[in-house]
Amino acid sequence: MLDRKSYLILEAIVNSSKDGESVVLEKEELLSAVDHVVNEEELGYCIEELSLNEMISVKYSDDNLYVVTPLAKGRVAAEKQIRITQLAELTVKPVEEQKFDYKRIGAIAGLWAFLGGMFAAAIAFIIARFS
Repeated sequence: MLDRKSYLILEAIVNSSKDGESVVLEKEELLSAVDHVVNEEELGYCIEELSLNEMISVKYSDDNLYVVTPLAKGRVAAEKQIRITQLAELTVKPVEEQKFDYKRIGAIAGLWAFLGGMFAAAIAFIIARFS
């Protein structure tokens, strides 16, 4: 399971690559793509973790440069993470507190209960009269 920082790096790699092609990225470019949430040490760890999880393929790396290819598993995970973050950004509208007029509801229910009882008594009276 990847952490949030690794997903940010993966998303930056997938966004910079076209159709899953290899892309040359500088460390500073990756760090600025994730708004410096990740430092340089964590960047190396995240790249290694993504490579071990078969999300990206590292073709070349040195002190300042990475040549990476996002793999199919990585592209799917990045798209899924993007959808999750978009859903999380949606704000849930608070349910308005509706005030019920319980006296009115009770009066209406009582009226209909009375009318239903009268109707049932009338039918019973008619059945008893003709039987």
